[in-house]
Amino acid sequence: MAGHLLGEFQLYSLVFLPSIVGGAFTTFLPERVKHLQHTGIFQSFIESLLLQRKLPMTGLLSSSLTLQTLVFMCCSAIIMEGKQKGWHKGFWFLRPEAIASNDTCTHKDPNCGVHIVRGMRNYCLIGLALDMFKALVSCTKSGQWNLSHFSLESVFWLVCYIGIYRVSHCYLMGKEDNRIRQKHLLASFLAGLSFICYPKRTILTFGLLEAIRSLWAKYKPSFKCGYGWSDVLFPMILAFLIHNYVLDPSSVSGLAAVIINNTTANYALNINKRLLQLQPTKGRQT
Repeated sequence: MAGHLLGEFQLYSLVFLPSIVGGAFTTFLPERVKHLQHTGIFQSFIESLLLQRKLPMTGLLSSSLTLQTLVFMCCSAIIMEGKQKGWHKGFWFLRPEAIASNDTCTHKDPNCGVHIVRGMRNYCLIGLALDMFKALVSCTKSGQWNLSHFSLESVFWLVCYIGIYRVSHCYLMGKEDNRIRQKHLLASFLAGLSFICYPKRTILTFGLLEAIRSLWAKYKPSFKCGYGWSDVLFPMILAFLIHNYVLDPSSVSGLAAVIINNTTANYALNINKRLLQLQPTKGRQT
């Protein structure tokens, strides 16, 4: 369509403008489907920015595990506090403790030790299920069924995450120190140290996205409208990702590539292959 209107395909009329038009129609999708689409694309956008390292901040964050851990600790604190206070309605890996009316633990277990061990056991089983699922997908893709595809990364991370969180929370709630007012916030922040056990960019970018959503849910304007800022940003971010993927697939994250190929039935990938065929090779140039 853009080629007919302009007479020929231009750089931004090839996929960028059509993607904006197509992405705008997601506003009319059911809320749950739209939320899932927005989560995947926004997370892919953040991950792609870290991958490209064009900005000083993204370059520094991509190369520093210490900074990544600190950022994740902040995200963990914001999200867990948001879930406890009701700002955050989306998915997160941990469930926060109930709000305490006084400086005492709110769990129903006989003591804090049982509460901590029980939480680590439950999340160990969840992590084991995730690792088994990832191993199954990896074996299916490669066609090789062996134990080299199986790892316990999710188990270690989730056990450390819930362990640090509950140990910190129970310890802080048991201290009669009025100087420590935000005890749950501090426990959630310390729990983010578990990122060192599983330093994956996907988890970091998902944490950044959910932290932004949590803050937006708390401080967003009170007026209501038929659509939100996410509906406005989604078509432009989708077009940015598809445009970059067509020109240079290595400039977007693996998650973005999977989403783009699945939603376009590999159409963007085929355009990229056509463009590569049109480019002169070194042998032809000589």
